[in-house]
Amino acid sequence: MTRNVMAVLVASLSTGLFAPGAHAVHLELVGLGDSLDMVLASAQVAGQVHDLVLSGALTDTSSARERAMAGAGGATLPGGSVADGAEVSWDGGLFGGEAPNGKGYISTYTSASLTAQGPRPLASEGAAVSSEMALLNMQWRIVGDEGEPLGSHVKLHFDGLAEMFSLSDIVQVTPDAGSVSGLEMKIGDTTVLNVLMYQGQQPLQLTYDARAGDLVTVSAFTRVMLDSTSGVALLAGQGYGGAAAVSGTLSVTSAVPEPTPSVLALVGALWVGAAARRRVRSRPAAVPAGS
Repeated sequence: MTRNVMAVLVASLSTGLFAPGAHAVHLELVGLGDSLDMVLASAQVAGQVHDLVLSGALTDTSSARERAMAGAGGATLPGGSVADGAEVSWDGGLFGGEAPNGKGYISTYTSASLTAQGPRPLASEGAAVSSEMALLNMQWRIVGDEGEPLGSHVKLHFDGLAEMFSLSDIVQVTPDAGSVSGLEMKIGDTTVLNVLMYQGQQPLQLTYDARAGDLVTVSAFTRVMLDSTSGVALLAGQGYGGAAAVSGTLSVTSAVPEPTPSVLALVGALWVGAAARRRVRSRPAAVPAGS
């Protein structure tokens, strides 16, 4: 009987009775990092180039446990009463922090577009738009809970997505080589992740070895840069735009699985049964009456 029950216990190791990812560690935010937001646009009208330069345009609602910045806007180049030129619009955001469940999160996104106003064509050499958002060097510390000593082995998980795409009314527009979504992650001084996405979408589901007490540093950045092929003019109402985003969650779990309540109950039942058998075996034999 004991052998059969022990076989069940051993089999449970491979059938999920032991929970991988028992949380004896968590992430604690220790640094909000640095932010960057920049919007650039230009339009050539009547032989003159008119520029738009915006920096620090995001509204900051950050707190001690979260970086939160977002904004959107638009402008007309060259502005005033000139009918020709371009309409420029943009938006973007930077978010990151520590969740109540002991996880970390980070996200950046941006988009930008340019549309010719007409009635005269907008010269391609002077029509361009770009927007860049970055959250750099955000930091979390891997903190061991009770029973997880400093320096113990843990698993660091990142689950996220990087994407970059563009749209255009004319086929001669493609994202500039500078359009990118990127993510970099360090554990201590070691770079374990460096992803650059130039077009399309890429899921990020990754796990790394780490230790309780390690510092985790993450940078996320997005940049859209668009212009048309030289010599191709934008007609009234034509335009192009693009968007880029990268986001994800960080979590940390014990490297050694911890038993679930069902396993603890099974082990307890085995212990009680074994103790009972020992008491029966150690009980002295009855002495026949009259001997």
